Amino acid sequence: RATASTRPRRARPRLMSTIALHFKRANGAKITLEDVDATTLTVRDARARVAARLAESDATIDASANVRLIFKGRVLWDEA
Repeated sequence: RATASTRPRRARPRLMSTIALHFKRANGAKITLEDVDATTLTVRDARARVAARLAESDATIDASANVRLIFKGRVLWDEA
């Protein structure tokens, strides 16, 4: 009889954790990104997706240069 320590472990299926991210612009407008994979999303990816969403809604601004993500009062930087 196998004990708990000698019993082979069954591999757990890896669940993809998708979430929705909500952003608020300085002017009060809200942006939501649906079905975001929380395990692989980087700050750079989030900035790019927000900039693309802004470009869709308002073509007069250069969204890629103006996007800053701020969380709890601190600016999130791209990984080096």
